[in-house]
Amino acid sequence: MNLTKCLNQIPAFSDFTADEIDMLAQAMATREYPEGHVFIKEKKSCDGMYLILEGEVVVTRERENGGVDILDRLGNGELFGLISLIDHGVRSATCTATNQVTAAYLPRSAFQLLYQAHTHFGYHFQHMIARQLAHDTMIYNDALMHGIANKNKYHAYHAIKFTRTYKGPERREISRRDKDRRNNISPKIVQD
Repeated sequence: MNLTKCLNQIPAFSDFTADEIDMLAQAMATREYPEGHVFIKEKKSCDGMYLILEGEVVVTRERENGGVDILDRLGNGELFGLISLIDHGVRSATCTATNQVTAAYLPRSAFQLLYQAHTHFGYHFQHMIARQLAHDTMIYNDALMHGIANKNKYHAYHAIKFTRTYKGPERREISRRDKDRRNNISPKIVQD
């Protein structure tokens, strides 16, 4: 599998130059992982980013009562662990292979070498990370506003859970319903 060709086809890397794509491909290690492999474990640290080349990874979070919520399912061309390249903290979810997965892995140490040696490379990754953080913040803010409007922490928690769980048409439908509910809130609450 030609990793350079794969990276060129992924929208997240569209701003990278050909040289930056080549450097990134050289820094990443590609391998196959069996079904059930845990890439990232919730409440544990992670030291790199993964790019799914083939297969599916399920993203889950443990409930306080011991159950598990499925937050997302990731497939070909999707990244996870991006924030771990700059943050040494614990992860907020578990990422597990649902079938055999071929993935390219970028360790934090290789990322830091590229980041320090090539300014534009670092800039592109900062932009990717900023987009991810902005997206996550928007989701959480929307969910929290829904919970505040209902004056109920339970609703805020579950609004975050549901917003993170659905993609595509299902997510748009949930977002539309949430906006419809917010439109029925008194103006004072909306302005605060």
